[in-house]
Amino acid sequence: MTGYEIRRPDFMYKLLFEAEMIAHCFGLDVNDLIAAFRDGRVSSKTLEYISCRLYGANISKNSNQKGVDGNFQTSSKLLHNDTASIECKTLTKSGIDFKQSSFKGSGRFGDLASLLHSLSCAILYAVADIIDFPEVYITPAKSKELIDLVLQDKLPKSGWGNRDQYYQNVFGKNLANLKESGVFQTINIEGTKSLPNGIVLIDELTDKPFTLKAM
Repeated sequence: MTGYEIRRPDFMYKLLFEAEMIAHCFGLDVNDLIAAFRDGRVSSKTLEYISCRLYGANISKNSNQKGVDGNFQTSSKLLHNDTASIECKTLTKSGIDFKQSSFKGSGRFGDLASLLHSLSCAILYAVADIIDFPEVYITPAKSKELIDLVLQDKLPKSGWGNRDQYYQNVFGKNLANLKESGVFQTINIEGTKSLPNGIVLIDELTDKPFTLKAM
């Protein structure tokens, strides 16, 4: 896994979604939309695209294909024609599981070896904490450090079962303490007419995220 580069690997982000606008686009009650987006099955794909933009990579069109899960071909402008591997995982009230989708679900086999294999296929995990959506916290978890936690029996094959376990094991602090330390860069996700335009882009001149508003 040597020779790869991922930009901004230590940045942490607090995303503030304009929930009422998004609900209006879908014709939903805002409370129903919030409940839906706190489910990783609903929000994961959107957050994969956003996370990979934030950390300097382009997302694969289908991460469920064999040999593609978690492996994203990166922009040559960003990563000098290399292939870097970034994967986004959602952190929900049920916790977080780092195994690839091919090892999860009914009838699928997932053990410690499958977890280590999954972790070896990524350089960086962008972990999206969706528990408090429309506030989403995105933090980077380096694969090498996660593998070390597995070998130290601190990361079980089923992942961590709650939010505190993730933050304490990866950062040595809970979310409240991380907020107090001022490490999160806040980004507003907003738009006025259509959801697809309410996305985050990276300004290549300043290397900082900005919000693209719908016209």
